[in-house]
Amino acid sequence: GHSGRSQVKEPVSSDLAEGSSASDGAPHSSTNVQVVGVDESDRVKTDGEHIYIGDAGAVHVIRAGPPMAKVSEIVISDNGSAQVEGLYLHRGLLTAVCSEYGPAIDALEVPAISPLPYLAVEQTFVRVYDVSDPAAPRLVRTAGMSGYQVTSRMIGPTIYLITEHSIWSSFDNELRLPELTSGGTRETVKATEISYDPAMSEVSSFVNLLAFNTSSGKTGTLTALVGSTSVAYMSPTALYLTM
Repeated sequence: GHSGRSQVKEPVSSDLAEGSSASDGAPHSSTNVQVVGVDESDRVKTDGEHIYIGDAGAVHVIRAGPPMAKVSEIVISDNGSAQVEGLYLHRGLLTAVCSEYGPAIDALEVPAISPLPYLAVEQTFVRVYDVSDPAAPRLVRTAGMSGYQVTSRMIGPTIYLITEHSIWSSFDNELRLPELTSGGTRETVKATEISYDPAMSEVSSFVNLLAFNTSSGKTGTLTALVGSTSVAYMSPTALYLTM
């Protein structure tokens, strides 16, 4: 790794419309957020005409009515390995933030006595659907980052996804470097591109930031080798994480 600051290549969008565009559908409420213009995920989103509900491994699309009616369902996972953590809705694009769970190692390799868990979130990914026709949602692009989701934010069409995974997620004494997936391809983050703070006495995790433009598909990443993170705050121009 290298010391010093690193920048996410995907710039913060100047489109600061809160949640859905005011021109989308009938007048409606949006998700309560800390900062105007910085949207936060929710299990329920609406454009005033349709309601999108994240439920386990699927998203239900409901016509707001009256009368209310289910018009379609987006199946994220057929076998239940992936779960919908939250939704974003921006100008006809529905973004589902999902976690995919799986065993960290082969069960036969688990020591008889160990304090470490053996079930881990392997990857957090986003799926973007064109819902201009809510009765026939269409998957248009995907991206993801290894680790479990810490939180996410969205400014304009760009989602900022923060994930974390332990450096001790492998039992063969080799570090599992973070991986970015985009459009079906998988790429390991180069060790020389991982930031760290020399003043930090102990490190335990890779904390990853994925910036993903849901309209264009452009991605930018930043990974830091640090302690565990929990609290996040985002303004229109900067992201802050506590360690």
